[in-house]
Amino acid sequence: MTIADYSGTLLERWCLKVAINLGMSGWDRGVKSEKPPAELVEIAFGRRRFTGGAGLYIPRYTHFDSAVDVDNCKWDLLTNASDGKTVVGFAISLRYLLMVVSFKDGTTAAALERLLKPLGRVHAFDTATLSLAHRPRSLSLGADDKKLDLRLTWE
Repeated sequence: MTIADYSGTLLERWCLKVAINLGMSGWDRGVKSEKPPAELVEIAFGRRRFTGGAGLYIPRYTHFDSAVDVDNCKWDLLTNASDGKTVVGFAISLRYLLMVVSFKDGTTAAALERLLKPLGRVHAFDTATLSLAHRPRSLSLGADDKKLDLRLTWE
């Protein structure tokens, strides 16, 4: 077992920067690029903080199949369930780690899990069985007989 320490705050801000760059470009929706909300830019660069349930969510435990090819990155914008247009979050998977950033105050893990379910299988992750944790202090990644425990600090 390997244990590593990381800044959860910096990871959250990195995910938000990726979400802003990809999401505001309009690539996924075939629309013209748009200016990101000033509040999200301020959070991404550490001038403000997320409040309420907004911020980084990570699966409580991920057991992955090492035979699955995950040598790439996949991302999806999450839209409001009521109108299907308003972007409320961003999901990104890098190798064996799935990260979800919610842009909205008042978000709950259960609400994000419902938005992720229609995505089905995202690389090695079955979104139908995910259990997300908001700003976790640690997470475990396991493959076959190997395990990686990450400790995350939040400033």
